[in-house]
Amino acid sequence: MNKESGVKSWVNLDCLSFNPLTTNQQTITHHSLVNKLRRITRISNMMQELDQKKTIDLLNSIMECELAGVVRYTHYSLMVTGPYRIPIVDYFKAQANESLLHAQQVGEILTGIEGHPSLRISPIEESYKHSIKDILAESLVHEKKALELYKDLLETVSNASIYIEEFARNMIGQEEMHNLELKKMLRDFTE
Repeated sequence: MNKESGVKSWVNLDCLSFNPLTTNQQTITHHSLVNKLRRITRISNMMQELDQKKTIDLLNSIMECELAGVVRYTHYSLMVTGPYRIPIVDYFKAQANESLLHAQQVGEILTGIEGHPSLRISPIEESYKHSIKDILAESLVHEKKALELYKDLLETVSNASIYIEEFARNMIGQEEMHNLELKKMLRDFTE
């Protein structure tokens, strides 16, 4: 006990001996820190330079695709007719909103890596086929295209940007889920 402060001291000032528990904890902490630094060094040595031009070009292609999705899904929500109209309209409105959110997220990454977001959208072909089956089939083609773009992004940024790599992985998961949902929705029409 330190007489002046009333706090127990781990250091015996009379003989300058240290508490072995504290010394072991310091040693363990030191070894943990050294191991963490070695892992970080290995990871940073494995990291490669980000191909900024290719990444920006891909992000712009993705943004154009997602913005086309906003237009596409809004159009589809207006064209659906029939007894199942209401839930399908809600589905397409949600898809349009999600596409806009994705475009905004991509735009934030673009500007973060000194890119300039495109003002274009991917081409949208009007098939003039508006049955639910046709609209769902066209949606699946669009979602497959988006999935491929995100996979290309992942391949481009792997081991170069952990943040963009994780973003691409998350988006691939979402696009795969959309593909599965559309395939399930189309199942009744194809059997």
